This record gives sequence, C-alpha cells and structure tokens, in this order.
Amino acid sequence: MDEVSIIQYMLGIISQIKLYHWTTMKYGVHKALDDLYEKTNTSVDKFVESFLGRYKKQPLKKFTINTKANTEIDSLITWLETERDNLDKMQKPFAKASELQNILQEMVADFDTAIYLCKLT
Repeated sequence: MDEVSIIQYMLGIISQIKLYHWTTMKYGVHKALDDLYEKTNTSVDKFVESFLGRYKKQPLKKFTINTKANTEIDSLITWLETERDNLDKMQKPFAKASELQNILQEMVADFDTAIYLCKLT
C-alpha cells in the first residue's frame, strides 16, 4: 500500500466511526463508538507517522481525499467486523515492520471490544 491509500483508508475509518456515533439512538452504542473513535484516532496518527518515518515518505505528495460514509446504523456491526478483518489483513504487507503490525493489532483489539459492547445493547 502506498501512503495515499493508507491515509485515505484510515481517515475513512475515523470518519465512519464518528458518523455512526452521531447516528445511533442507543446510548451504549454511542459511548462504545466514542471510545473507539478516540482510540482509533490516536492509533491512526501513530500508524501513519510511523509508516511515513519508516519508509521516508516525507514530504507527502499532494492528493485529494475521497470518502464515502454510511448513516445506516443497522449495518454497524457488519461494518465493524469488516473493518476489523481488513485491519487484520493489512498486517501481512508489513511483515518486516513489527511496529506497524503492533499498531494494527491494537486497532483490531479495539474493534473487537467495540463489537462486543455494541452487541450488548
């Protein structure tokens, strides 16, 4: 993955979590997504900065970010599970960058927790 694809993907995740957070009418889901948003935002920042540092991708080339977002709250659990699996699969290309794999593993764990908490309500 190149830096543009990674940045677009990661920003898309953050945006979608926040949109679901605003969309839900269930307080428990609202709080679980708020926590996931904070953790994911921190992890994304750490991942992108580590990626840029490791692969000497500074300064960033100019690009435009295109995102799609969904307000259909009924698809929340499916989306969380899909993104968790995508983050898990993202580790493979970074086999020689254990620090990047570790950040991705933390993100997978955060998504697992959010899935569990969202299913409780």
